[in-house]
Amino acid sequence: MTILVSKIPDLTVGENLEKVYGLYTGGPARMPIAGMAVHKERARKHPELIAFIVEQVLASADILARDPGRGIENLPPSFESFVPRDLVIESLVRDLFLVEKAGRSGMKSGSTCPIAQPRIKKSRCQTAFLETMMGSKGPLIFLLLAIIAWKGARLMFGCALVPDPVGTMVCLFHLAATRNFWFHIAMTLFRGGAALALALGLAMGTGIVAGRKKPSWT
Repeated sequence: MTILVSKIPDLTVGENLEKVYGLYTGGPARMPIAGMAVHKERARKHPELIAFIVEQVLASADILARDPGRGIENLPPSFESFVPRDLVIESLVRDLFLVEKAGRSGMKSGSTCPIAQPRIKKSRCQTAFLETMMGSKGPLIFLLLAIIAWKGARLMFGCALVPDPVGTMVCLFHLAATRNFWFHIAMTLFRGGAALALALGLAMGTGIVAGRKKPSWT
């Protein structure tokens, strides 16, 4: 955002990302950027070390909240090759330094960070239908629904466009009893597999050659 504002001074910010995140998750208007997690075995064996790290992080965050500019002094020189120092100073005007423990932010220690999911309300009929389709009878019900839809399309558009499902199944059953049917099936699968392998080989070869070639804009 700081880069866009520096390039386009008249840019209008339509919405605050932290506010949108808070409305979406039902929590505070803050979006977590980074966090620290510790393996439970490590925390059990070295609780004093974990407590020391947390204490230092909270103390550093308190210092940066009062004087954000002090953090710039500790940035490595290589960081400036990605983000100039002046740009970091300008972004500190909008940045909020806030460090909280997991329990204080509404999370229990040892828990994973919850991912916000859209709340989709489903009716009882939709829930029952989904449970039925996901059950053991789901494939059979799907097949029956497909046949019914096929039959309806045949009645709607006529046999000239949509063949009769029963006649098609009978014809397929008779064809499956012949030797030529399985020969053609095998040849079709072989040709499809060969075409897929050829396409993947050409794509991988082209990608390797393109990856080794130095771009013209560098």
